[in-house]
Amino acid sequence: MIKNFTITDAESSACGLTLSMASSDSTLFTDTNFTYTCSADTYILSITPIENSYGGGTITIIATDGGGLTASDSFSITVTEVNDAPTSTSISSLTLIENQVSSALSFTITDLESNAADLTVTASSSNTSLVDNSNIVIEGTGSSQTISITPTANEYGTVTITISITDGDLTATTAFMMTINNVLEISSINDQTTLEDIATGEISFTLTGVSSGGQTADYSFAYSFVESGTTELNMPWGIAVDSIGNIYVTDSFNHRIVVFTSSGTYSYSMGSGSSSSNLGEFNFPRGIYIDDSDKIYVADESNNRVQVFTSSFAYDYSIAVGGLAVEVFVDSNGKIYVGEDSTGSVKVYTSYGNYDFTISDVNGPTGISVDSSGKIYVVCNMDNAVKVYTSSGSLDYTFGGSGSSDGLFDTPSDIAINSDGKIFVSDYMNHRIQVFSNSGTFDYSIGTTDISGNPPDLFNYPRGFSFDNDDNLYITENANRIQVYTNNTQDGVTVFATSSYTPLVSSASITLGGSGGSRTIDISPAAEQSGTVSITVTATDGDLTATTSFQLTVTNVNDLPVISSI
Repeated sequence: MIKNFTITDAESSACGLTLSMASSDSTLFTDTNFTYTCSADTYILSITPIENSYGGGTITIIATDGGGLTASDSFSITVTEVNDAPTSTSISSLTLIENQVSSALSFTITDLESNAADLTVTASSSNTSLVDNSNIVIEGTGSSQTISITPTANEYGTVTITISITDGDLTATTAFMMTINNVLEISSINDQTTLEDIATGEISFTLTGVSSGGQTADYSFAYSFVESGTTELNMPWGIAVDSIGNIYVTDSFNHRIVVFTSSGTYSYSMGSGSSSSNLGEFNFPRGIYIDDSDKIYVADESNNRVQVFTSSFAYDYSIAVGGLAVEVFVDSNGKIYVGEDSTGSVKVYTSYGNYDFTISDVNGPTGISVDSSGKIYVVCNMDNAVKVYTSSGSLDYTFGGSGSSDGLFDTPSDIAINSDGKIFVSDYMNHRIQVFSNSGTFDYSIGTTDISGNPPDLFNYPRGFSFDNDDNLYITENANRIQVYTNNTQDGVTVFATSSYTPLVSSASITLGGSGGSRTIDISPAAEQSGTVSITVTATDGDLTATTSFQLTVTNVNDLPVISSI
């Protein structure tokens, strides 16, 4: 309220008086709930009642001059009640998966003039196809309320839920966002029957509901090969794949490079088979890298050099380094990175082999990779860690540590980055490949810790590995074996299958095909075996997982008698 009035004093200058106020009802006005201004002895008084108070009272204005004399005057004032809108606490955004019902979400309602029990609370949906208004339930007593939401079956998307609270006159609202993510689903597969030694052929099934952002790549065993005789490997270490799928392996103890076709068939070798420092020959070759033009780089360890060859394996040039060259990597700009074990460093060279800079303090640099942003990843074999550097060689962060738990290492030996930016580290003594996000957070493993062996899906001290253009994974092992794992990721979804009885159906005898929503599974039972086995198909997109199982019965077949020659 604003009130104008004039006060004069014979001895005081204009506007020279001091005003104070007294209230007959301190719950309505306090002595300090006023302000005033003055011009030419005309005072303008502004009085503010206490918030949310109403009623009547008397206000006394007291004027005081410089000598302490006072004069006062009073007036009556009435503050009329005004209906205030109800209020509600907020609800945070909510995320559900398809066909999931929300929990009871709590909120509190209040009203200054009304009992909370007399308020009316309703809710509405911005997308009734996703959440029908009838599927929103509000319950509670007094101020304490809850809201529960049942989305429409098999629907997903985003919806805004608005809660309205009314006292019969005024209405207040609060709203929150709800996101319902699609569910990954696999159609059921009927039980199957086949005869002994006969494959099932392709069995079709469908895949629906890939959630956004699912980018996890997973790998399943494809095949392996072990050479014998003159082509037998002896301590294979580095591995690389060229643009047409040829596989190059550093056969370290045989001092040569062995080349296989994409199916694992021996093709040819480079090197004499004996240690030599001659150009084009090797002394314990370790790391190998093939660039986009199929130029071949070999870390010739005990010759303290990197040898570079053309795509036809003709000698091109060498880079002499200051210590044992155990690893080599070439980035997209042609820079060459060499791991020197004896000096504990990574030397960086230009595309023509001219020295650029050194990264020091890397204890056992047996693996090097560079991502698309130029960050440099170095396996520190002796520290059980991976160190990550900026493109100029400054340490950015480190991940790993000693142990066998997820994310820890026991003598890691190599590192590679796939096209999705996932970081793969061969965890040598733990017999596994560990996979990390591009920030070094553990994602998943291939292989089983503390279990080494020759069967598929198990590693015997994995050493070096590499990806081909399709992100398939090639791994060298201590057992002189090469294992190949297929990248099963299609449209962000990983599909794999397991058998309840591997002597009848092994993982290697299950072939998954198709893409998108249309998938197939083909099973080849073991020769001369019969019985019943449960096959479980699993799909994951990194966030969601779905499974389906079916029985496969392999019927025994009466084989013809066999008569030896007479």
